Amino acid sequence: MLRQASLDPIIVEEDYKPKPNHLKPLEALAACNSNDNDLAKKVEYVSTKRIEIDSVMAAINDNARFWQFILYKLQERFPTRNYNRAIDVPEYVMPAALELLNKMVRQKAIVVSEKERLKLKEEFSNAKGFLDVKQNDLSIIKRLRTTIENDNGMKPLLNKIDGLVKEGTFVL
Repeated sequence: MLRQASLDPIIVEEDYKPKPNHLKPLEALAACNSNDNDLAKKVEYVSTKRIEIDSVMAAINDNARFWQFILYKLQERFPTRNYNRAIDVPEYVMPAALELLNKMVRQKAIVVSEKERLKLKEEFSNAKGFLDVKQNDLSIIKRLRTTIENDNGMKPLLNKIDGLVKEGTFVL
């Protein structure tokens, strides 16, 4: 990174006294590669100096350039990735026509059931005692569904949908 950014290490390095066990893995690596003089110099360097990433970022003073370098190095080191945890491939995607139909039915049903919803809210706004919430949730759905299904404007559309279902053309 320093070479690519044309940074002299002296600009960003700081004095450092590592804990004794911090250098052991590097010293062991250098001992195994005793004829690698460059590795021995690096171990010697890190025994007294360190370069912090925030110092490099401050010296570069170009956040985008710094992260481009990091991404480049990650791409170089790990050329392939598994995105299955990050990208969701859904089991089912609703066709656009059905999505539009649902939207239209929903909008119409909201208008049709408005009076019944207001009655229900009024009933529950001053309820005496304790109510079984789950039971009431079910009864609300039943009342609103009945209101929607009995509406003269909704019946023709719901009959067509029901006809498609009863035809069995969608049975797998």
